Amino acid sequence: MSRTERMFLVIVMAAAVSWLVFLLLRVDPIVIEDDAFIAFRYAQNFARGAGLVFNVGERHWGFTSPLHTLMLGVAGAVSLDIVRTALVAGIVAGFGAAALVGLTLRPLLGVYGSTFVAASLLVSARSLWYPGLETALLLFFLAATLWSFRNQRFTAAALAGAAACLTRPDALVFVLPLFAAYRGAWRLRTIGTFVLPGLAWLVFAYFYFGDVLPLTFGSKKGSEAFGPYFVENIVWVVSFFQNLWYVKSVPGAVVSASCVAGVLLVRSVRRDRALVLTLLGAPLVLVLLYAKIGPPVMHRWEIVSAAYFLHAAGLVTVVVVCRTLLAHTDGITRRMVFAVVGIFAALALGLSVFTSNEQIVRSAPNAFWKGARHRSFLAAAQWMREHWPAGAYVASQEVGTLAYYSDARFWDRFFLVRPRNSSYSPPPYLVAWTEAATVEDFGRVYRRVHLVPRGQFGPVGLFASDERP
Repeated sequence: MSRTERMFLVIVMAAAVSWLVFLLLRVDPIVIEDDAFIAFRYAQNFARGAGLVFNVGERHWGFTSPLHTLMLGVAGAVSLDIVRTALVAGIVAGFGAAALVGLTLRPLLGVYGSTFVAASLLVSARSLWYPGLETALLLFFLAATLWSFRNQRFTAAALAGAAACLTRPDALVFVLPLFAAYRGAWRLRTIGTFVLPGLAWLVFAYFYFGDVLPLTFGSKKGSEAFGPYFVENIVWVVSFFQNLWYVKSVPGAVVSASCVAGVLLVRSVRRDRALVLTLLGAPLVLVLLYAKIGPPVMHRWEIVSAAYFLHAAGLVTVVVVCRTLLAHTDGITRRMVFAVVGIFAALALGLSVFTSNEQIVRSAPNAFWKGARHRSFLAAAQWMREHWPAGAYVASQEVGTLAYYSDARFWDRFFLVRPRNSSYSPPPYLVAWTEAATVEDFGRVYRRVHLVPRGQFGPVGLFASDERP
């Protein structure tokens, strides 16, 4: 590595650390998705010694990420704030994932090209948009798995792959093809290292929860038809330019798709099975898999890993095109082209930082589906702590934030934390949205429904009922 390259890396690392500190200081926990608080509630009860449960005494598997939930439970047990820990861990894991992708691509793209790809992933709003969830942790373990395989470190790859699958089981879509591509990993010790952690969890889940599949699988299955889900989300995962550089609409989608597909024209990439599988094959299979399952189309944190690696594929194409232009010029022309490419890269990264800051730091705290709803949940949870009857259940459309901050016992409409055949001892109470359609829907299920404190909690309304559905 030349002196210039070392100085370049020092400058980039200093900028990356500054971005990390900025995010840690500015990103507000109120922008965390409500679904993340379901895992936080399990971690909260685990830290208190009540077990891995949502409602104390009820063993139902209602979270997606065993590793993430247990990590937060341990953090809570040593008196760390679970919400803040999840936020910090997610941001740090996102930085680690980008760094590992950059290291993986360095032999292919060189210092400057790989650093540009890593920096672009680092400041992308898509990589940071779901803080608190297990998304960034999954990206970190997947990037570690890819790096380990390409460096022939198969035991490390097995450990990272096992951790990825315990973070989200759909990581198998990425990890299994990598094992198939590297025959050096077909050793008993390596396979055992990969399989045993997941097998141990499944055995535990069977005896503790009575099932080997989380309730989230059944509750989300069939929410959307295959065609609409696949079309909308395949466009979303491919069109990374829309969030990265403000290139939007149809032209942006065409440019993005061309860059993603263009990576197959790069000979060094085509020869690298690990890169082809991770950057193109697995992401497309993942979208197909979720289209078949049919979860809500806007639950895009489930396919962020697909968008992330397709994003990386498109950036590889951009870098290779720029390197090709530089290779076919010399002298003053080459320096001019290098300067233009450098200015373009700096502007692109600057726009990405601006976009991420606008979406995550400035807009999210007041957006309805982010900060505004969260503040209403906090107010409702405070009221519930003061007025809710001891031992009474809360039936709710959204259960995460309200449950975490109120300590009430919950049942949700979508059967995420309780199976469909559950029964109640005390009569349930009901929490719902104030939109007319939802109120009418609840009114059909609960015949006597009345508002408790009218308009007290902004967009959230509390309703009570003395009847079970």
